[in-house]
Amino acid sequence: MTQSNPLSNREREVVQLLLEGKSNKLIASSLGISDRTVEFHLKNIYVKFQVRSRVELILKLGKYPVAPLAEKPGTSTVDMLEKKAENKDGRNPYVDWATSSTGKRNETMKTNIRVALQNALTSFAPVVFLIMAITVLVDGIRFFIHNQNWEMFIDGSVRNQNFWEVVALELLLLTSGYLFVILVFNPKYLNFARWRSAIAGAGAVIFLGVLSIFTQGASLPIIAVASLGAGMMSVLFILRKAPQTTSN
Repeated sequence: MTQSNPLSNREREVVQLLLEGKSNKLIASSLGISDRTVEFHLKNIYVKFQVRSRVELILKLGKYPVAPLAEKPGTSTVDMLEKKAENKDGRNPYVDWATSSTGKRNETMKTNIRVALQNALTSFAPVVFLIMAITVLVDGIRFFIHNQNWEMFIDGSVRNQNFWEVVALELLLLTSGYLFVILVFNPKYLNFARWRSAIAGAGAVIFLGVLSIFTQGASLPIIAVASLGAGMMSVLFILRKAPQTTSN
């Protein structure tokens, strides 16, 4: 930023609150101004620093720090400069804040992915497989009652390689659809409790059963899309009523 384009007092206040990690809404609330006014000040600040985003601004402030407003009446510029000089390790708070903020977001994302995979593999998929197995068993009992030939049912299902390929494919597609949605969805609106994932597994099979009514005799790609869609719709069972809030 050039000397001919200094920041106004209000712009400095906005920058200081931004560096504290506050959103536009919190900055507006702290300064008693509207969100639009904050956006207006930020646009001017971006122009003066020749940046296009918050991160670029924070990184640039690491090279050209803004002189802060006096925290108490009577605090001189010399006092503030001396206070800065006391930072012996040479670390820049602006760059530290940007790095820690990015690190927290990455850590949160990794945690969400780990929890999602764990729940899908330990709750969702086992329940889907269990219900499929129970369904096959019930069909076998019904077949035996009508035909009195259990061996014929075993040969047509359990000993049939195509049968297990279809089961494995449906299990994979249901789980993939479930995982896809919870990984792209905002985790604040999801409940990652294992019992909720188990219910979602049961819901996925129910959705698949409903969709199979409309896909009877359809081609394999359509059946695959139906299985994937059933898995995606099952995320409805792990939605929370209100977003999870974290205390500051």
